[in-house]
Amino acid sequence: MADGLLFHLESPASDIAVITINDPKKGANILSRPALAELDELLTTLEKRTDLAGLIIRSTKPGNYIAGADLRGVAFDGVRLRETDFTDVKADGALLRDCDLSGAAMRGARLVECDLRGSDLSAVDPRETNLYGAMIGERQAVALVSSLGVVVLPD
Repeated sequence: MADGLLFHLESPASDIAVITINDPKKGANILSRPALAELDELLTTLEKRTDLAGLIIRSTKPGNYIAGADLRGVAFDGVRLRETDFTDVKADGALLRDCDLSGAAMRGARLVECDLRGSDLSAVDPRETNLYGAMIGERQAVALVSSLGVVVLPD
C-alpha cells in the first residue's frame, strides 16, 4: 500500500492493483502537474511488475472521476489529442508541439505562451481561444488568420 498526495495504491489480490484518486482538499479531483508526476511514478512502478494481471483506477468522489486539469507548464510532444475537450482549460506555458488537436473542443481555452508549433490547429477559433504569446509556425498563422475570413497574399 502506498499513499501520495492524490493517489492511493493498494493490491486487493496478488495480481491486481487499484489506484484510488482523492483530493481531500477539493470536492472534485483535478489533474495538475504534480498530480500527473505522481501518477506517472505509480504507473512506472506498476509497469515493472510482471505478475500484474489488471489495474483499476477509481475515484472516491461520488458521480465524479476527474473534473478537470490544470495543464500550465505540462508538455505534450507529438501526442494525439484528437477530440480532447479543452473547453475552458488553462494551459499557460504548455508544450503542445506536433500534436494532433483536430476536432478538439477549444472554446474558452487559455493557451497563453504555449508552444504550438507543428500542431494541427484546425479546431482552434482565435475568437474563442486565448493564444496571446503562443508560438506557432507560418502556415499555422496563415490558417488562423484565414479562419477569420482574412485573405493572406504574398508581398
